[in-house]
Amino acid sequence: MDKRQLQELRVRPVSASGNSHRTLMPALSMRLWYAPHIELPGGQLLKGATLVAIRPSEDVLREGGGIEVAGPTGASWILDAFEEPYRTAAQVLLKRRTYKRQLQRALHFGEDMMGCY
Repeated sequence: MDKRQLQELRVRPVSASGNSHRTLMPALSMRLWYAPHIELPGGQLLKGATLVAIRPSEDVLREGGGIEVAGPTGASWILDAFEEPYRTAAQVLLKRRTYKRQLQRALHFGEDMMGCY
């Protein structure tokens, strides 16, 4: 979450009904990239490289695709999270096949962990 989202959550917390044992969360968009190995400049080798990016779905829609946007604009928030050599690994992974999921709003921690579709 970014600073604005944390402030918004403090002012207007998301909560379930009083008698519910569920924790309400915003709808989330999740993307996963995987490569069995990535060779980085300098001869480093990453085995089983995996990148997972999770954002509130409303952010993805507001930005016109977010992760899905082709080119550096859509992925800049992901790349900005890393320093070298992991930024280079993330760039390589972003060019690979993407696996995606939408996570439902209400999650019950302990039983039905994620409602994915």
